Amino acid sequence: MRQHRTSSRLEKYGITTEMYQQARAEGKKWCFWHKQFEHEEKFRPGRRLCKRADAEQTKNQYDKLGNTRSHHAPKGFYKDTLALQNNGCALCGQPEEGRRLSIDHDHSCCDSTFSCGKCLRGLLCPGCNIRIGHVESLLKQGTVTPFSGTWLGKALAYLRKWQKSHSKAQEIQDGGN
Repeated sequence: MRQHRTSSRLEKYGITTEMYQQARAEGKKWCFWHKQFEHEEKFRPGRRLCKRADAEQTKNQYDKLGNTRSHHAPKGFYKDTLALQNNGCALCGQPEEGRRLSIDHDHSCCDSTFSCGKCLRGLLCPGCNIRIGHVESLLKQGTVTPFSGTWLGKALAYLRKWQKSHSKAQEIQDGGN
């Protein structure tokens, strides 16, 4: 009887061909993340990792890379920006505890989910990230006048700062004219 390709890969984990065949007969499949057999219903079709392992792997990748790929951020952007912001949100200062901060970008340059990498502004906590989006849409409708020392005042100063730096970068890119 010919040995199954997967069973030969499992020999390094002490799984024999007989053990593999018995597990398959019981409706189980090997999860390459957990290094154990799991019931087939715990797998998505054609996947070598169980659903729980898929989620764990995705979380590990996000913890390692964050959303820097979807924003075309340069290598080290998250870490460097976080250090510049004293390890907290650019607006409220809330520290990064248990949850990564969101990469903020100019939504007038790119759509709401991804960015080109040229319009990145800073790192915001989830609350400030949502609120800054509302402020931007209010600014499109007209002027907004905040009370001094409020979150809205900080948000408008933050947006003005990045608007100036983005327009300077655009001038340089266009040839200084």
